[in-house]
Amino acid sequence: MLDLGWIELAVVAVIALMVIGPKDLPKVLRTLGQWTRRLRSLARDFQGHVDDMIRESELEDLRDGVNTVRGRNLGKTLNKMVDPDGSLAKDLDEVERRARQAPTAAAKDSSQGAGGRGTVLDHGAEDPTGPAPTASGDALAKTSATKKPED
Repeated sequence: MLDLGWIELAVVAVIALMVIGPKDLPKVLRTLGQWTRRLRSLARDFQGHVDDMIRESELEDLRDGVNTVRGRNLGKTLNKMVDPDGSLAKDLDEVERRARQAPTAAAKDSSQGAGGRGTVLDHGAEDPTGPAPTASGDALAKTSATKKPED
C-alpha cells in the first residue's frame, strides 16, 4: 500500500509528537484508528455489494441460458447433432421393422416341430410329457388334494 518502513514510521511519529503535542496525541491516534476502522468497513461493504452484483449477473446469464435451452426441443437438437441427414434413423427403423417381423415368422416355422407336434414355447400347446392344466386349477394341486394320508 504505502510501503512505509520502520524508519519512516518513526520519523512520522516524532513529527506528529512535535506538531500535535504529547497531551493531544492519544486522542488523535484514537480518532485516526476509528476513521481507519470505518474506512475498512466501508471498503468491505462495497466489496460485498460488488461481489453480490457479480453473482447476480452470473445468475442472470445462467438463467438466460436455461431459458434459451428450455425454449428449444432438446430431442430434435440432439438428433440433428447425431444424425444430421437422417440415414441412421432410417436404418434403425428398418432394423426395428425386421425385428418385429422375425418373431412372428420364427413362431410359424417352429410351431410345427418334429413329427408335427407343437413345441413347449407355444403358449396354447399341450406338453406331451405331463398332464395339461385345467381351467379350474393346477393338475399338481388336484393330485395332492385327492391323495389319502397314510397311517
